[in-house]
Amino acid sequence: MPEPLTLELPKPTPSDNTLRKMHPGTYATYRDRLCMQIRQKMARAGVSPTYLRAKPGRRRKVDMFAAYPMRAQVTFHRYSSGDLDDSNFRQGCKALLDALVIEGVIFDDARKWLDDRYEQHRAPPRQGRTVVEVSFPS
Repeated sequence: MPEPLTLELPKPTPSDNTLRKMHPGTYATYRDRLCMQIRQKMARAGVSPTYLRAKPGRRRKVDMFAAYPMRAQVTFHRYSSGDLDDSNFRQGCKALLDALVIEGVIFDDARKWLDDRYEQHRAPPRQGRTVVEVSFPS
């Protein structure tokens, strides 16, 4: 069973409204930046991805868990001076979910493979961040 993973990102997730206003190329750049941050944090922690993409849309086996996809539990903690409404927060995490799939942290972001939770916390102004906790309950 893979070890639980906690990733802390330096900014709070944007709202769905912000993501919808982005140009598709800007969104891809934002998602790729999230991928890079996740990759760096995993490397510093000495954690290897469970799943890797061989080609777009395909996965190749990396370890014994990749042969048996597991349901992941992902909890997003958004620390910010202001709160978003629930749907804005959930949709604002979509780029981060995509980055977790691309980087091989979770198998897929479909309901079949994912139990996602969203929590918002108050933080002083300009000290916002996002904490993502990934675990694989049995």
